[in-house]
Amino acid sequence: MLDSYLKCWNGKNVLITGGSSGIGFAIAAFVNGTAKNIIIIADNTERLKEAESKLIAKEGHSNILSLKCNIGDLAQVKFMADKVIADVGCPHIIINNAGFAYYHTFDQMTEDEVEETANVNFMGFLRVTRAFIPYVIKSKSSSCIVNVASVAGAFPITPNAVYGGAKAGMLAFSELLEIELRTFSVNVLTVCPGRVITPFFDHDSYKSRKAGSETSIVTPIEDVVHGVVKAVALGRKVVFIPKYWRFFSWWISFDRIFSRRLYKLFLSHRVAKLRNQ
Repeated sequence: MLDSYLKCWNGKNVLITGGSSGIGFAIAAFVNGTAKNIIIIADNTERLKEAESKLIAKEGHSNILSLKCNIGDLAQVKFMADKVIADVGCPHIIINNAGFAYYHTFDQMTEDEVEETANVNFMGFLRVTRAFIPYVIKSKSSSCIVNVASVAGAFPITPNAVYGGAKAGMLAFSELLEIELRTFSVNVLTVCPGRVITPFFDHDSYKSRKAGSETSIVTPIEDVVHGVVKAVALGRKVVFIPKYWRFFSWWISFDRIFSRRLYKLFLSHRVAKLRNQ
């Protein structure tokens, strides 16, 4: 069944930010051999080249373009976009996947950490999208923008207030962008995965934390990849992976008398543990 959804990616140029590891690399590996060209974007040169080598080795041909780019820097994003257009043409599927977070409360973060988190997780995907939108519209081909948000953008998860706020903004912006671009046959899809074990959690602020029972709720990376492939083919707008997170989001939003209050108590306890460790 998944093969039928994968056909939608056939002959497409696919651009993936954060494509050197984690969810981004897993998507690239899965559509490699089906997509016409795969462009992986990341800020770590060593990891980027390693990912490129693995992708080329898998299929035995070089339809892979890897570009170093810090999406937090407008000049770098513009340079990257010009390079992509010149080398492979307009991307048909853009996957805004790059992101990171500090496991700190807002008051514990430095000004630089706040700026960096908001810049990359929110402004970064806006820069990348904006850089390619004129070409996407001009191409007049069926295109898709996939914004990888998080369940942290659909309901409160903290200590990650800046990250959660950025992902909530991604959800809201995606809905508005989809309305604005509908006339150009551009689908805007937002993906909200649960906790996926990737290099996202390699940061020292995560390694030093005392993990709670909630960290045992893990989403297999394969489920996210398959969910994205299927959602692009079906023209979905918002996808929760796994699906039960959609119900949970609705549950705590609808039942504010009991469920929402109980959930906030859990978050308060979580923050207290962080402050006391």
